[in-house]
Amino acid sequence: MTMVTLPLTVANGAPVGTPVSVTRTITMQGSGVSGLHHKDGVIWASLYNSSQVERFNASTGSVIGSPITVGANPVSGIEVDGKLYIPAAGSNTVSVIDMATATVVRTVTLPGSNIATLNYDGINIWALSFNDAHVQRFNPSTGALVGSTIPVGSQPGMALMANGRLYVSASGSNTVTDINMSTATVAHTISLNGSNISALHHDGTTLWASVFNNAQVARINPSNGTVLGYTNVGQQPTNIISANGSVWVGSTGSDLVTQINPSTGAVIRNISQGGSNISSLNYDGEVIWATNFHGNFVSMINTTTGAVSNTKPATGTLPVVTLIIDNKVWVGPAGSGAITQISGPTPATTTTTTTTVAPSTTTTAPSTTTTAPVATSAPVPTTIASATSPTGATPTVENNDSSVDELDSPRNVVTRGITTPSSSTTSTSTTTTSVPDIADVISGSAAVLVNGLESEATVARSNNQLVVSASGIEMKIWAVKEDGSIVNLDADGNLRVISSDEIEMAVSGLRATANVEMWMFSTPTKLGTVVADGSGKATGRFQIPEDTPDGDHRLALESLLPNNEKAVLAVGIVTGEVNSTSTTTQVLIAIPMLLAIAAGLIVPTTVRRRRQRIRNA
Repeated sequence: MTMVTLPLTVANGAPVGTPVSVTRTITMQGSGVSGLHHKDGVIWASLYNSSQVERFNASTGSVIGSPITVGANPVSGIEVDGKLYIPAAGSNTVSVIDMATATVVRTVTLPGSNIATLNYDGINIWALSFNDAHVQRFNPSTGALVGSTIPVGSQPGMALMANGRLYVSASGSNTVTDINMSTATVAHTISLNGSNISALHHDGTTLWASVFNNAQVARINPSNGTVLGYTNVGQQPTNIISANGSVWVGSTGSDLVTQINPSTGAVIRNISQGGSNISSLNYDGEVIWATNFHGNFVSMINTTTGAVSNTKPATGTLPVVTLIIDNKVWVGPAGSGAITQISGPTPATTTTTTTTVAPSTTTTAPSTTTTAPVATSAPVPTTIASATSPTGATPTVENNDSSVDELDSPRNVVTRGITTPSSSTTSTSTTTTSVPDIADVISGSAAVLVNGLESEATVARSNNQLVVSASGIEMKIWAVKEDGSIVNLDADGNLRVISSDEIEMAVSGLRATANVEMWMFSTPTKLGTVVADGSGKATGRFQIPEDTPDGDHRLALESLLPNNEKAVLAVGIVTGEVNSTSTTTQVLIAIPMLLAIAAGLIVPTTVRRRRQRIRNA
């Protein structure tokens, strides 16, 4: 069976209100859901079997318009400047959809075939070819190829961006390729014990890689490629995320989710979900949602106690994709086009499935890093071998993040600016008496006041940015360290900064040439002013005041809408160092998909978190 590995973009929140229940089923015209993407109240679904993308209203579930035809076997894409880039696992193309008009405005043709993952670094998109074992960059505005292909390991499935590097796993070998994105060259080729390297995850300190055939995960020092050790987990591990100070691994060959101490690599507990085949993990800030591929349900794990909720909502056939945003959970099935919407919080847990504490299974491995030559030309094309899964297991192919997002992957620390021809970096912060009124928000949340009246705002996480949408405005905001590297969102998905950091933002939906002021509260401090360009877009960089005390604060953007109404958009952030290991939003959710056309997929993803939490006591 041919194996492919695919990315998925996920944005997280937490259902609130009535007990967890299935709200509705949204039926797509096509089948084989391989990705979900949310923007401005609309969810875009990639339909693998039908080679199309479809849309529906996130509030009502109503399908919008007609299907959009894209390349063969589309998987989850990424959004760049209002365009949705959808890679084709069945060809060598990327379809570029204008999200305002829902039309394909460009088709980018790449060298190689089976485009499994896309990542965006702020200037170029990096595309991974499964069949041809290379990475190729292209300009998102023009579709023009940039530079030469960069060879990676055999049958690469996942590409994860973190701290200016692109890490690529090889499902056809035992390697992880470390690419320096500023020079577009291979820095290290990391060899691991065992074979079939599937999931990758960077927790802010350590790089994790799942060794599918050996039922292990490897811990790697990302700075030099040294292998720190291995931890035994469930059979066929293909999902790795960080949640509540631990690393969690889902196993597609069993019903186990393994909780690991990230500092030592020791197993804290193995948690049985019931059913079989854990096809994805998704964290909303308190509860992990685990899709059960053959059980056709989704379970919820309390990240403090390890308890599994009795409530296990049924889903469509072969669930593999989860999207959580605006207090709703959507689950996409590989076996159909019927997307399940789930609402409500987790009720108090009364009984749980068996949770056992496993002995430490970490062993220390010697350094296995070798230096690869600089990539100067495309590798010789290779053919995907027919892969057979171990007896009784779901057939898979391994290999983002991203979708990243999706993931939607973290913005490259080398190029970090937004490519909009608008405003420039601001001046040193000053205090003023013309203080805007702002909404009361906590860290990780946002609100907008339009002419003094509060309007709904949504927050998603993408590329280590907070993405705030409200009243036609979209603001992306992130932090940059003194050395120019991007600051990872912390373990709760919050933007956490220190006084030496700078805040960068990119906003659209404003009145042309309007002034855009950036403020910091609680002590009102004006960080600076920029000016929107002729299309109502603005970018800027602002220094965090040196005397800012540690704790919760609010950043507020004040400007004018196209109708001249005043808008003040506020978002909660945190200042001060975090004691525990922070996590990047680049989180893998690798998913084996048994589709009608007999192709196996693994769909990784990035995780985004919102402030509202499920109470699972």
